[in-house]
Amino acid sequence: MMLSTEVTIEVSDALFGPDAAVLEYLAAHQVEAILDVRWEREGIERFHQHGSIVREAWEVRFWHPFRIILDGVALDHPSTVPSDFPMQEILKALESAKVATMLRAAGVEARRA
Repeated sequence: MMLSTEVTIEVSDALFGPDAAVLEYLAAHQVEAILDVRWEREGIERFHQHGSIVREAWEVRFWHPFRIILDGVALDHPSTVPSDFPMQEILKALESAKVATMLRAAGVEARRA
C-alpha cells in the first residue's frame, strides 16, 4: 500500500557541508520546502512490553520538491525567484539522503497542516 503526503521541511545548514556557499544565504533568509513524499507500508510493528501496541510501519520510497518558500513567499514562477537565490544548490540538497533521514524521523504523520 502506498501513501502520498506533503511534508514541509526547513532548508537549513544541516543539509549542507560546513563550507557550502549557500550557508550565508540561509543565515539571512528563511527557506522551506514542501515535499511530495511517497510512503510504502512495510507491515505492522508490534510491541508486547507492558501491554500491546500495534502500529503500521511506513518507509519513505521517494520524494520530490513540490514548492520552495522563501521568507514566506512561494517561488511558483521564475519571475518570483530572486537572482541571487541558490536554487540549484537547494534542489541538490533536497535530493540527499539527509532528507530521507529527516522524513523517516518525522514519520508518515508529518503531513503539512
